[in-house]
Amino acid sequence: MTLSRLVLPLSLIAATASLTACGDDDDYAPPYVADLAEIHTTAAGRISQLVRDNGDTYGVSNAAEWGALVPDTIYRVYAVYLAPEASGRQVQVLSLSSVFSPFAVSMGEGPLKTDPVGLTAIWRGGEYVNLSVSVPTDGGRHALGFADRGITTLSSGGRLLHITLCHDAQATKPNYPAQAYLSLPLRPYAATMTRGADSIEVTVNTTQGVQVHRLPY
Repeated sequence: MTLSRLVLPLSLIAATASLTACGDDDDYAPPYVADLAEIHTTAAGRISQLVRDNGDTYGVSNAAEWGALVPDTIYRVYAVYLAPEASGRQVQVLSLSSVFSPFAVSMGEGPLKTDPVGLTAIWRGGEYVNLSVSVPTDGGRHALGFADRGITTLSSGGRLLHITLCHDAQATKPNYPAQAYLSLPLRPYAATMTRGADSIEVTVNTTQGVQVHRLPY
């Protein structure tokens, strides 16, 4: 299995907090929203819409400020934007950070590289399984990916997709934890898995030991 390389970003918490801060003379702070989301681009490479995991879709009022991106592409991002009015369908995007979202690679029963990570949260959101992790590092490169270990059938008749988080810390030293989001795209399973009937089992080797989490598909 070939894992994708990741340079871990700086924590987003401080940047987000600074956006919501007010001066002493401010009476009102605009409502900011920070979300995992998708950014879609047009054939010309301009941002056409921001799609939240709950399906809410917005146009981007300042799309021109982001320049030309890869045409006809969906980006998985951590977005900070001004919350729209109740009836508004446009948002002003203030910050976009790429979220590591590799497709799972089909694997057998062989051994995998699973160096431990801290697992803060795991949840199903839209067409993704999302993980909030802290990776012990010294600032160097890590290799991460998702291994598809196959689908089994439960006694109830439902299907269970088995996913393992792979992590190769390579030569890095665990000097400090770097915060990151990971997203597993679920669209490749749309033809074989059924919402409300099937499940996803995600195995993560954490700094507290191996954890197995079962989520609805």
